[in-house]
Amino acid sequence: MSENTIELPNQTVELIDGPDNDGPIYLITANGENGLETRVVDLRKEAPHAFPPRTTQPRTVTDTASLLAEVERRPLVENISTAWGNRNVGEITIVYDELEPDANLDYTNRADHLRLKFVRDPDWNTLFRAADGEFHRQEEFGDLIEQAGHLIISHPAAELMEIVDSIRTSSSGSFKSQIKRDTGSQHLSYSEEVTASAGSASRELEVPREITLAARPFEDYPLVEITCWLRLRVANGNLYLGLFPKPYEHLVRDAWTQKTGELAEQLGVPVYAANLGQ
Repeated sequence: MSENTIELPNQTVELIDGPDNDGPIYLITANGENGLETRVVDLRKEAPHAFPPRTTQPRTVTDTASLLAEVERRPLVENISTAWGNRNVGEITIVYDELEPDANLDYTNRADHLRLKFVRDPDWNTLFRAADGEFHRQEEFGDLIEQAGHLIISHPAAELMEIVDSIRTSSSGSFKSQIKRDTGSQHLSYSEEVTASAGSASRELEVPREITLAARPFEDYPLVEITCWLRLRVANGNLYLGLFPKPYEHLVRDAWTQKTGELAEQLGVPVYAANLGQ
């Protein structure tokens, strides 16, 4: 061999280490037909079935008990895992592989998620179909109250339904309304024709000014009490009724704060607020 010839190794193999690598990656240097050649070999890419998936699929549960059971089975990483709550969509997400507290350390993919997705409670929609802030003819209003009767907590259901039934059976009559300032209740003066004799018969119905209903925005969630004004409108002898909700969004926020506070205590980590989206 000539003294001016540099002898190169047939090949060298070096492991490439990097924070984003999720499998062995090697740099191979070898003598080829065209001289010294290099090639990066991703073993996972070349043999994908020989390795677990690149990313962990998010797991989703729909109640608190299931979330806590999974966390007991697969505990959070101490001082690493975090929890994030979104009130607008009713979700709490646990990130197992969160970023390290030290910003100088390598990043992670933040791909290992356990999600609690609360299921919408149909009673919430039932409540707001009845308390829709609009006036309805007495027959239609009676039907709405019947559908939401199991949600009413301010009055005995039988008593309120008796009032509704009395209003419904008098659809052929004429109404005049009056508010009693001392009690806050409303009085309806009703008059209808009596076919047996001339003249009219009159009676009074006392209707509450406010009705409170309770429902959950989501299943496995605290009850939220919604107080509504019961408003009456008399037009051309016809009676219209409607339930108009008082401001309640702050009550929904309070219920979420209660729920996330309980979870934070059970998980041992704070639940960060991330109330984005709808």
